[in-house]
Amino acid sequence: MTPIRISSKARQRGTTAVEFAIVGLVSFTILFGAIEVSRLLFTANMLEEATRRGARMAVVCEVDDPAIQQATVFNLTGGNDSPLFSGLTTANVSVQYLDENGGPIAGYAGDTAEYYRIRYVRVAIVDYTYDFIVPGYETSFVTNEYATVLPIESLGIHKGGERSTCV
Repeated sequence: MTPIRISSKARQRGTTAVEFAIVGLVSFTILFGAIEVSRLLFTANMLEEATRRGARMAVVCEVDDPAIQQATVFNLTGGNDSPLFSGLTTANVSVQYLDENGGPIAGYAGDTAEYYRIRYVRVAIVDYTYDFIVPGYETSFVTNEYATVLPIESLGIHKGGERSTCV
């Protein structure tokens, strides 16, 4: 029996598909990773913008108005969930009223002396969970706190002492 000779061209058949599979897997993972990092940066920017929006609303609205938290999550229709970000709710929004030294003021509801000590408003988004999705590497992590502090303006009281609604 004579041995069967296989040409070098026949021996290489199929290696191109294997090489493409390996290179394609690495290339697509890098591509999806770049897209996901871009999405993470977009989300971080929007969360920072959300705190600015909430703080701007807080300095002109009445103290502890629920519209502040709803505006922070971009939902003024009365809901608690954000229509833009999965998992962002009003429970993630922290609103603090600060004195002239930046210390938090507690017990200002109904206490006129404490109310007049308020000089700044701090709105923060805390405990927001981001889902990082890359094929083969899916994880979730809690983002850093995003906060904005602004000096007070009217706190919901307009000239003449009339109260306003924050809508």
